[in-house]
Amino acid sequence: MITFRAIATVAAAVALAGCLTINASETSAPETVTAAPPIAPGPQAIADAEALARALDGRWTSAEQAKADPAYLDIQTSHVRIWADNPDALYWWYYGESARMPDASKPYRQNVFQIVPQADGSVFAYQYRVREPAKAAGFGARGEAPALTMDDLIAVPNCTVVWRRTGETRFSGSMRGTDCRNKYKNADYMDARSSLEDGVLMTWDRGMTFDGRHVWGPAAGGYRFRRITTP
Repeated sequence: MITFRAIATVAAAVALAGCLTINASETSAPETVTAAPPIAPGPQAIADAEALARALDGRWTSAEQAKADPAYLDIQTSHVRIWADNPDALYWWYYGESARMPDASKPYRQNVFQIVPQADGSVFAYQYRVREPAKAAGFGARGEAPALTMDDLIAVPNCTVVWRRTGETRFSGSMRGTDCRNKYKNADYMDARSSLEDGVLMTWDRGMTFDGRHVWGPAAGGYRFRRITTP
């Protein structure tokens, strides 16, 4: 059994119909949860991490964008906090899922992410897959926390989203370089960029090749989600 104390400040994630969720069938990852390096975040980094977590919480929709531009789908993305009452679950953990509307009960992407402040002032969103997605499907759409344990998760350490506060109410995030390997449509890696400000979440996930070709994901820009519920 994997325990919270065994992993301390581990993490893994987001993309989503964009940002914080990763399709388990498309991205390579080890089959174990591994420990993250020790960190010593300052008070501002901790405050930024908490602000980011609160800002991401809730349900989000791209319906407005989809109505204006048929190149984008009507997607609902949900982020529900989990393990909030567990003192061993350090920092902020969320279950996320994304579904094409009108059926929010059948998500095409599911993940867990842990928001952890870093010593350099950035905030990491470590990513995890859910071993048995059906066990948690639909909980996010209902705003409920699924009954997951650490044994239900698979770490995706190379797909961490690095966030920074870039304004009073704005955060920007991205993956690092070509680390997040991805095989969908013969891509080599996944490039993910996100921003969050005043109830609008932008996520732009793309499959890229090492020679710079764009092979999947929106070409013109990311998905724009507006918050429809808050915690």
